[in-house]
Amino acid sequence: MYLILTRAFPPELGGMQSLMWGLSREMSKNFMIKVFADYHEDHKNFDEQANFSIERVGGIKFLRKIRKAQLINEFLKENKVEGIIADHWKSLELIKTTKKKICLIHSKEINHKKGSRSDTFVEFVDFGPTVLSLAGIAIPSSMDGTAILGKFAEPLKIQNKNSAFGHADRFDEKYDLVRTLRVGNYKYIRNYQPFNVDGLYNFCLLYTSDAADE
Repeated sequence: MYLILTRAFPPELGGMQSLMWGLSREMSKNFMIKVFADYHEDHKNFDEQANFSIERVGGIKFLRKIRKAQLINEFLKENKVEGIIADHWKSLELIKTTKKKICLIHSKEINHKKGSRSDTFVEFVDFGPTVLSLAGIAIPSSMDGTAILGKFAEPLKIQNKNSAFGHADRFDEKYDLVRTLRVGNYKYIRNYQPFNVDGLYNFCLLYTSDAADE
């Protein structure tokens, strides 16, 4: 069994929520999993449709974090768990176990020496398979993205990658449909709703070596 600890999970909307849901759904096809997630007022209908166990923890933020950690630590004592995957280091800091723990991280925090630099393009969609690879779990063929670290990493596939896609559909309470494509030092941004007063307009950016280091 694998535990997934997250503060961001559907039916709440957001990019991290979608990532943790996709990761949980794909892992549940091959492994027994249990999700510990924060309480959401509309969670019952959503949780009933999932084919894996979801335990919600409510309360004010500070106490919720402590209570969730207590529940997880008790669960670890009474159940056989292979590993733990968390959305953020704050979801792990109170967990007392020697089991393998994996936290979703980004940018230069991924095993780079101070002052080092990598020109490889990594996309948000690569986080899911990378987490599985770090846990030693074979990546399902149905899962998008490429593992960049771990047992099932594909360095030859990504070392020469120089393009990345991006998108946004909503900024908090405002819809703003945007798509991006970056190739090398150039990034094209396409906005489909330029009539918004504070919307992003179509333009192309040029990344210089100085700008990339900032």
